[in-house]
Amino acid sequence: MSDNNQVKPEPKNESAAKPTTTESELLTEFDSALNLIGEADEKRIKEKPPEFERRFDSEKRRGAELFFHKGTSKEAMRDTGDKILVHKDSSRSVAEEAATLADSKGWTHINVKGNQDFRQKVWEQATMLGINVDGYKPSQEEVAAIDAKLNSIEGSTTDRTRSEKQDLRAALSEAYLSEDKAAALEKYPELKPLYKLESSAQEFADNKITDPDSKASFVSGIRDRGLDEIANGKKLPEIAPTPIVPLVEKSLVMER
Repeated sequence: MSDNNQVKPEPKNESAAKPTTTESELLTEFDSALNLIGEADEKRIKEKPPEFERRFDSEKRRGAELFFHKGTSKEAMRDTGDKILVHKDSSRSVAEEAATLADSKGWTHINVKGNQDFRQKVWEQATMLGINVDGYKPSQEEVAAIDAKLNSIEGSTTDRTRSEKQDLRAALSEAYLSEDKAAALEKYPELKPLYKLESSAQEFADNKITDPDSKASFVSGIRDRGLDEIANGKKLPEIAPTPIVPLVEKSLVMER
């Protein structure tokens, strides 16, 4: 048979899909994992944070979402639904991201598997995010360090909230004292009961307090407390003005 009549082997299809990774191969390649315990909390499900797009490329394949190191074909993590598998070559670098991914899925309780360093990092990040973690027992020093971080974050949040309230208090006061009633109420309808409150306070002061400075101090004090309450999100009660019998008239009535 001549060379021309020999059957030539078919060229390899370089674009053919790679064979699916078997379960045993997964266990070999992905030696660290976060496993969901119980059910996810749907109210906690959220979008993955922006850093995920900066660090990873992702694609969905056969019901799983695969995360690759950005710009490469090197897989870092795999989300299979109730498991987050972490590649053996990436466990040190993506432990925190694995915990963050679990948080975005609404997980509140996980079991972590892997080496000591991986489990420690997952525990720390997950605990910061409010996720209960099995599979790692922290030392007293680690627990104390996490508590300090959480208290620091809580303190910062409280400071920001206090600052926001102070800004609102200043804006409410500016509108109430400097603008006409219609304009102030258009901006802050919650000021409406304060006008009635101050009116009642002024009427009371006019009939009960003789010293001008004390009268002004009493009314401004009522006004300031009202502004504080509104700035703190509390609703002032609607006050129906009630007639106050002046001291002179009241004494005359009593004499009769």
